[in-house]
Parts: sequence; C-alpha cells; structure tokens
Amino acid sequence: MANIDNLDFLNLNSLRNYPIHEGLSRTSTDGGLIIPNNLIVELQLAATYDPTRRFYISKLSNFDTEITIQISDYAGVIVGLFVIDTATHTSYKEYYLSPTDAYIGATGIMTIFTLDGINQTPSGNFIFTPEATEFEARTSIPALKGINRLLFKTAAGKTFTATGDVEILARTNVRFSQDPLSGIVIVDAAEGIGLNADCGNLYPCIKTINGILPDGDGNFTLDFSDCANLTPIPAGTGLLLEDVCCKPCQGCSDIAELTNRLSSLESQLLSLRNYYEGLNTLFTQYKTTVDFVCDCQK
Repeated sequence: MANIDNLDFLNLNSLRNYPIHEGLSRTSTDGGLIIPNNLIVELQLAATYDPTRRFYISKLSNFDTEITIQISDYAGVIVGLFVIDTATHTSYKEYYLSPTDAYIGATGIMTIFTLDGINQTPSGNFIFTPEATEFEARTSIPALKGINRLLFKTAAGKTFTATGDVEILARTNVRFSQDPLSGIVIVDAAEGIGLNADCGNLYPCIKTINGILPDGDGNFTLDFSDCANLTPIPAGTGLLLEDVCCKPCQGCSDIAELTNRLSSLESQLLSLRNYYEGLNTLFTQYKTTVDFVCDCQK
C-alpha cells in the first residue's frame, strides 16, 4: 500500500500563500491585518489578453456580516470585487467576480476555505500594496486578443462603456459605410445626406438684427444694463424685455430745474414766515395799546 505523503491541492493551499505570490507578507499598509493562508485557496481571473499585466488584492473589508475582497491591477485600476456573505458561507465555496466599468468584461472565480482565521483578525477596511498581495502568474488567464470593450466619452467628460455586440446608430447628419477593399468603417458627417429636414424658404429665419450678423456659432448677444431684464415668453416664441427698476424719465437738466424751483419755494416760505412774524408783532402792539387802561385824576 502506497504511503499518503501529499495533501490535496486546496488543502495544501490553505497552508501556504497561494494564490498570493510565494514569499509575500500579505500584510496591510497599516500593519493591522495579515490575510490568513486558509482564507483564499484558489483563484482564476480572466481580465485581459495581456499576459504581462499583474493583479493583486488592493483592499479587504472585514465585517461581521460581509467580507469584500477588492482586486486591482498594478496601475491601481480596480478590476472588481468578490463579496462573501459570512452567514451563508461553507467550506470551499466559490465566489464570482463583480467587475467594474474599467474591466466590465472581466470574469473570475475565487474559492474560500474557512473564515475561522479572518474572524480572529480586526474588523474594518484594510489597504494593501502589490508588494504584499500580488497574485501568482498562473492565476491570471489571458483571454484572446481583441476589443474587450468600447469606451465612449462625451464633450462634458462623462464616460460609459459597452461590451459584447455593440450597435452604433447613425442619426442626424451621420452616415456609416465600409471600404470594400480594406474593410475600414467610414463615418461621414455632413449636411444634405437625407437625415435631416432642409428648411429652404418655407421657414424663414432671422439672419441679422439691424444689419448685425451673429458670431461664428450663430449666437447673437443682447446686452442690457441696470434695470433691463430679459425673460422667455411662456409660449416659447420670443423674449420679454422688462424694466425692473421703474427709474424716472427726467434727465440731469430736468432734475436741476426741479432743484432750483424747490430752492425758490423754500426761500418764499422763509419770507412768508418773516412776514407773519412781523404782522404778529404789530398785532401784539396794537392789542396792548387798545387794552391799556389810563387812570385820570379828577
């Protein structure tokens, strides 16, 4: 009978670094967590056709209900996540990669042996470097070289990706064709190719205002100061010009004339007051004279 001197592949992996590269520390940047050898016992990752690209565990979130293992490439781009539900985990259970938009076509499978070791480590989020948790080369399975995904970027800087059979639709003023010799797909962008309505003379448009042309983009600037305010007409047919301050119509000369008249009126009022005070003095003297009682001696 042959001697049993070899362990099964997964059992052996629970006693060594694999799938992490042999000899690496498996230690987080803050030194707070060392990934137990009996946590991950197998990994297969198909994320790129480039065999030189390397991957590693960049983050591990260890909590009572859920353990999340984040995979990144050496450029720091996140490939995806493996999420472990601690309540439903069983020995040697396999978990599948949830890829990010940067690796939207990536697939992967990770075998988790036991959570006994990781449960004895601190809880929290832990960051790792490639020098501590890089995977062995055989864990990365290169895919066939080709277009993994299409990345579209708008003028505003927003990006989105698409994989699989991607359908690109030609709409207003765009036409696709293919060169029969080279097979190159040609995109034509031009007017008058039957994809938009030509206004002609049926729908006259404003070309100038008082003989002034718009700018190169067809924009015309209306600039107002102080109290003028422009708002769109609710029907969407034009603009409403509104005076929001209701300033007086008088000019500087009118205001100066008004000031002079107010000054003249003030002078007349002062003269009237002085005249009143003079009359009042005379009346007082008259009253004193009339009311005076003269004692005559007999």
